[in-house]
Amino acid sequence: MLNSKNKTHKRFKILIAGFAVLALLLFLTIANWTRIQLGYKGYPAQERKILLSLSDDEIKEYLDYDKVIDLSKWNAFPNEKHYLDYDLLVSSNKNTEEIISYVDTFYKKNYKDLSALGYQKENLRFLMQKLSLSEFQIVIQNKLTWEQINPYFAVQGYIVKDFPAYIKSKKISKRCCYADFLSYD
Repeated sequence: MLNSKNKTHKRFKILIAGFAVLALLLFLTIANWTRIQLGYKGYPAQERKILLSLSDDEIKEYLDYDKVIDLSKWNAFPNEKHYLDYDLLVSSNKNTEEIISYVDTFYKKNYKDLSALGYQKENLRFLMQKLSLSEFQIVIQNKLTWEQINPYFAVQGYIVKDFPAYIKSKKISKRCCYADFLSYD
C-alpha cells in the first residue's frame, strides 16, 4: 500500500511538472506572439526588433501589408522609421534619401494638422503620392477636408493652389442652382 501511494505521488508530481511546462510554453508564446507573427511573415530577427519598437497599430500595418519591407535599405540613412510610407513611395521618381526626407518632413510638419482636419491614414498615404510638401501647406492653411479635395484628383491637370477657388465656385454654383429652382415656383 505504501508503494502504491509513492507511485501515485510520483505520477502527481510528473503531472504537475507537465502542466507547469505547458503553462510556461503558453506564456512564452503569448508574450512573444507579435514577434512570432513578424518572423512568420519573413522579417529577420534584427528587423523584428526594430518593428517591435513601433506602436501596436503600426506593427499591425506591417503584418497586414502585402510584402516584407527591406528595412536595411532605409536604415542606410538616418530616418524616423516610417518604413511602410517609404516603401509606398518607391515607385516615385525620387531616390532613397529624397523619399526619407519627404516622408519624415511630412510627419514632422503636416501630419498632426491634417489629422486634426479629419484625414485618415490611408487618405494621407494617397496624398503623399500626389502632393508636394508645399501643397500640403495649402491644404492645411485653407483647412480643406478630404471630402472637399478628393473629387478634384479625378480632374486631369488639377492645381492644388486652386482647390480653395474650385471649392468656393462649387458652393456658389450649388446655391445658384438651388436659388434658380426656388424662383421657378
